[in-house]
Amino acid sequence: MPDDKKEERTSDLEGEGSYSADRKYREDVKKFTDENDVDKLARDARRDVEADEPTYRKAEEEGKRRIAEEDPEDKKII
Repeated sequence: MPDDKKEERTSDLEGEGSYSADRKYREDVKKFTDENDVDKLARDARRDVEADEPTYRKAEEEGKRRIAEEDPEDKKII
């Protein structure tokens, strides 16, 4: 009987490999791709970046800088 209770207590725990989070993510991605023209969104994004590339490069560098500040190990891969 104690084993049953242990199984009951731990069944809600998922840890880093969260199956429910993975399932929700996949459902949301599918919904987004079903409801949107992702090729058009990509073309629009490219056009926007090319129209104002310096601003996007600056934002990219800022994002990289913040990540590197949070974990020095990230500097090795960024």
